[in-house]
Amino acid sequence: SLFLVREPYFNEPGYERSRGTPAGQQNSREYDANICQATVRWAMLEQLRKPSPCFKQVIQAHFYYKKDEILAQCERWIKDTESLLAGRPVGRAIS
Repeated sequence: SLFLVREPYFNEPGYERSRGTPAGQQNSREYDANICQATVRWAMLEQLRKPSPCFKQVIQAHFYYKKDEILAQCERWIKDTESLLAGRPVGRAIS
């Protein structure tokens, strides 16, 4: 349902006030990147690795037949995330 609206971040309680601000736009982009990462991790990879037995064939067929579209979407998400992180340190600093 998060992908049914253009900027789901602003649907969160209290965040709609930051719409149109630089901080709000940055937070929205980071929120979207997290949604994409979770989608790949849980809605795609987890389903491929541990499918429910009754849906295993359907899940495998879906990813087989839609592989080109899915890979293209993942590439767009990677590109978007890379542009979001450009010039920013990634990971945690060890002190």
